[in-house]
Amino acid sequence: MKTKKVYLWIMLAVLVTAFALSPLKTNATDDSVSVYRMYNPVSGEHLYTTSSAERDSLIGAKWNYEGIGWQAPSTGSPVYRVFNPNSGEHHYTTDEGEKNYLASIGWNYEGISFYSAKSTGMPIYRQFNPNSSGPGAHNYTYNVSEKDYLISIGWHDEAIGWYGLYSNNSSEFNLANVPPYSGSPVYIVNNNKPFFTNEDYTTQAFENYSDLDLFGRCGVAYANVCKEIMPTEPRGEIGSVRPSGWQTVKYNGIVDGNYLYNRCHLIAFQLAGENANEKNLITGTRYLNTEGMLPYENNVASYVKSSHNHVLYRVTPIFEGNNLVASGVLMEAYSVEDNGKLQFCVYCYNVQPGIVIDYATGNSRIAEGNENTPGTSDDVIMDYVLNTNTMRFHKPTCSSVSTMSEKNKSYFTGTRSELISQGYTPCGNCKP
Repeated sequence: MKTKKVYLWIMLAVLVTAFALSPLKTNATDDSVSVYRMYNPVSGEHLYTTSSAERDSLIGAKWNYEGIGWQAPSTGSPVYRVFNPNSGEHHYTTDEGEKNYLASIGWNYEGISFYSAKSTGMPIYRQFNPNSSGPGAHNYTYNVSEKDYLISIGWHDEAIGWYGLYSNNSSEFNLANVPPYSGSPVYIVNNNKPFFTNEDYTTQAFENYSDLDLFGRCGVAYANVCKEIMPTEPRGEIGSVRPSGWQTVKYNGIVDGNYLYNRCHLIAFQLAGENANEKNLITGTRYLNTEGMLPYENNVASYVKSSHNHVLYRVTPIFEGNNLVASGVLMEAYSVEDNGKLQFCVYCYNVQPGIVIDYATGNSRIAEGNENTPGTSDDVIMDYVLNTNTMRFHKPTCSSVSTMSEKNKSYFTGTRSELISQGYTPCGNCKP
């Protein structure tokens, strides 16, 4: 009988921005702290904090969490944080004179935000937007591409603000380094070498599943796959789980098996025997499930069954921004007893050839050039919400659904043409 532990594991860069944080090159010390980068989509301000409580509070206030900005030392030269109560802007500086001056003209001094490393550390560049007089006037980043882009569109280069620590932590996986999908279901990452460290190698069986985040999304799933945790009973039902972004969509003749989405296990059932575990199921395309992930899952299962060894196995869904559907998954594996005779590190694309996916919501449509193939838009099986009073049908994500009277609300899974034949008309806003 297997034993199981469920921990809250930090998602491995599940949130990225247009300038996703680049992998860092040398190791941060055990005394380093993570500086979280937050973005306010309303004001345009970036905020930097080492407080996970402040980070979570801002996420709850609809700020975007953009991941770990950099690693800071636990001691060193202080980086001060001040706040302008009139404009709402936060400002960061190592210059005590600048801090004191701003405080003298009405800014609130909020204390030491974090510390700067020595000048041999990683530069954190500071830019200023001369066209902004409020939040978002300053930006701080170690990403040279981001810095150069902002300067190219008129921001002022204010040189190096302070220094961070270099890190080689696996949480620095960078989706920006993965090329767009071009026909292969997978892309080899880090020369096919997983990001595990020597401290990870163990022959102790375990399974760890991240708690769902504020958007109901899965995080890292991590196990030491071995005979002990493999299933001994037939696979059970998983239809009760609706992962983030889930929609029942059917494209006859375009998608293998017709249904666009599968409830994709992060750690496959054949490896850990998990059934309806909401922390282990994401909304994945049929292509991701069968062409991307399955061959690697089969490889691990076959190896464990024949060798009776242990395989460290970690699968990380990669979400961009607040998207409800993952762009793909990072799969890592390393066989312990034989020092990696079996190992891989690959990114699997959550795409479906011939279909365009809106990763923010899970909505989809047939790609241009495929309209004349079997499964036109009127023949696609989808979930709809009906207003039996107005005789209109809506997408489940339509804003009109939330204001609809419950007595007039009905749910339907089927084709658009079926609803039209029943006398319903499509909503003019969501255009189902």
